[in-house]
Amino acid sequence: METRERIISAYNYLKNVGIISSQQNVADKMGVRKESVSKAFSGNKSYLTNTFILKFNNAFDNMFNNDWLMEGKGEMLKNNQSIRDIKNSSAQLYVGAISALLL
Repeated sequence: METRERIISAYNYLKNVGIISSQQNVADKMGVRKESVSKAFSGNKSYLTNTFILKFNNAFDNMFNNDWLMEGKGEMLKNNQSIRDIKNSSAQLYVGAISALLL
């Protein structure tokens, strides 16, 4: 599996568990333009760099194994996180953000 395929797998995983719904969501979390995400996901080597991959993973609380993302070594998820753990973490962040807005 190539780097492009692994980053797309990670993206699809995030979509499937309900953390994101679009490339724009990824761009917003990473603090980059959607076009940069799109070009990286299409495999453009000028955009799909180790720096991009690390920033992508950092934007999602480093839930993915960097060795897997960059080299295909090990498992996709870091520390064998479960979908329930990830959804609970995302739900807590959402509730915290809403609470802060209401204060």
